Amino acid sequence: MSGSTLTRTAADYAAAALPPLRDLPDRQRALADQMTRWAELRRDLADNEASWAALQREYADNLDCTYSPPSHPVRRGS
Repeated sequence: MSGSTLTRTAADYAAAALPPLRDLPDRQRALADQMTRWAELRRDLADNEASWAALQREYADNLDCTYSPPSHPVRRGS
């Protein structure tokens, strides 16, 4: 292999390797933006689940008050 062949091979390698490396920061930014969006969606979902759970707790408390026996005895006419 001659020196010009090695130089050409190195230049070919650099030409093939450098474009993806140049795109790397943009792709990394896009990935970071996507991960941020997913985190926001998961946070929204968690907020919705917490609201749903609080509502279910309120329903359960209301049912408990509605269907539980009174805490004091009911006096009927003596």
